Amino acid sequence: MNELKYLYQGNFNISNQQWQPSGSVIITLYRYNEPTAHKLHVRDFGGPNEELLDYWEIKITAQPYASLRIQEARKDANEDQPDSEANL
Repeated sequence: MNELKYLYQGNFNISNQQWQPSGSVIITLYRYNEPTAHKLHVRDFGGPNEELLDYWEIKITAQPYASLRIQEARKDANEDQPDSEANL
């Protein structure tokens, strides 16, 4: 399987590039609400001799406190919204 497909399919929301002294790049790709991120180490990125040097799948787990903060923020946002019936 060619893991470079994760990069070229564009099916991600966040990407990060870390250029290395050797000229290669480590690219991390993440899609919201997905349990896995993809990390690729690529030589000659975008060039004619592009080569995947290494690939990692990173399992993402939400921290319990983060989930609680998200729930509280959503609750606060809903409380700030006016009732639709009150505007009629």
